[in-house]
Amino acid sequence: MNQEKIIALLILDNRDEFSNSYQLCKILAWKFKIISCDNLIKNLCDEKLIDAQYTNGLGKFTLTTKGKNAITQHWKETTDYYTAVFPDEAIFINKLKLNYTN
Repeated sequence: MNQEKIIALLILDNRDEFSNSYQLCKILAWKFKIISCDNLIKNLCDEKLIDAQYTNGLGKFTLTTKGKNAITQHWKETTDYYTAVFPDEAIFINKLKLNYTN
């Protein structure tokens, strides 16, 4: 599973304020230099990892069971990777993985 997809799913799962398309794209670009957000969101929807509802052009996303299962399977390798590549974001990444470390 693509690590960009898993980090996006982790953000959506943990942070309700990032569950709309603008906020999600902003945090992915700002913290993790992921600028192809539209393609990422399209792929997440196409693979049925998230459900999207659009109002006035702004998407609101919720995880599907398939998306939650993808996180459960891949959270460790993804958070380890992003912590190594973006050490300044380690605190943020650690908060994202709290639900999965027990």
